[in-house]
Amino acid sequence: LTRNSLSTWPQQMPRLLHVQLLTLASLLAPCPADELPPVEAIEAWAHEQGLLSRSLRLSDSTETGVGVVAAADIPAGALLVRSPAPLCVTAARARADPGVGPLLLRAEATGPAVDDNVAMAAFLMRAVDVPPPELAPWIRALPASFDLPLTWSEPELLQLQASPARLRAEALRRWSRAEYARIFGAWSEPLDFEGSLSRWTWALSAVWSRSFMLGAVEGSWRVLAPVADLLNHASHVEGAGEAEQGSEQGLELGRSTPPAAK
Repeated sequence: LTRNSLSTWPQQMPRLLHVQLLTLASLLAPCPADELPPVEAIEAWAHEQGLLSRSLRLSDSTETGVGVVAAADIPAGALLVRSPAPLCVTAARARADPGVGPLLLRAEATGPAVDDNVAMAAFLMRAVDVPPPELAPWIRALPASFDLPLTWSEPELLQLQASPARLRAEALRRWSRAEYARIFGAWSEPLDFEGSLSRWTWALSAVWSRSFMLGAVEGSWRVLAPVADLLNHASHVEGAGEAEQGSEQGLELGRSTPPAAK
């Protein structure tokens, strides 16, 4: 199971993985894995915190990047990944962040509500320089670049000529730059993180390529879930049980139990 772009997420994953909401009482303790390389550090952190099954390990491929592979047989019904809410990046968490929340509030004071992807990207920008201790190994293991239309060069876009794909890519880039200007353009106070356009492009690409929609009775919301973001999955995952964005809930991913034979 390796993490690819949105356009190549296989549709069979919802049949292999089930999502179950869970309630947690407290934050997980940070893991002292700072001396390890990023991939080894996040694997050690994930295993020690019970976020990743011991039947799975991380693999860093030059072709597909960092992903999850099976290290042993996985029985039906086995828990593979758990991402507690205190570790998940959501728009609600971004709005509550002391370094990002004021930026979003200022932007919304003079315009429409900030898109969830935008809020999460702003949070990720700051998390690189001011990482929450419980997220530090995961932040360090994030890819340095992403192959998305947002990051394509002008010569690469020219290869699309006058196709609809190029028009969509250019519209996406204009929207991204407009949102960046809206969030950071008129902010005059010092930031405690890098607020460059390149950092913004990277963060927005990370959110777009690694987050997914989590649904429940009350509705759905976008979530960037550490470790779960290394799995292939559909862009919308149905959750069982009741949940609200920003509450003490998260998700579990496991191998589905085959239906009983008739």
